[in-house]
Amino acid sequence: MVIKQNDVPVDISLWGLSGSVQSRLGDGKATPFTWTKLNGGTTGQVIVKLTAAQTGALQGEKLFYDWHYTVNGVKGRLVEGIVTLSREVR
Repeated sequence: MVIKQNDVPVDISLWGLSGSVQSRLGDGKATPFTWTKLNGGTTGQVIVKLTAAQTGALQGEKLFYDWHYTVNGVKGRLVEGIVTLSREVR
């Protein structure tokens, strides 16, 4: 994925990135994503993933996710939403 502002890739090299997915909001059982900045983050490109074991341990089909950034000690939200987890690949 590429993080953009006004359709221009953002230099995220100094950003801290975090985020998780959970079955119920606020249940304290969040599964964290792994973040990998490509090109050192200068092009805004990042890979966000979960391992197969993490995905297999998730409960339910309707899950909630949120992603955050931290820059110079200031934390903000990149995105939040709902995702449907399918146990089958078609």
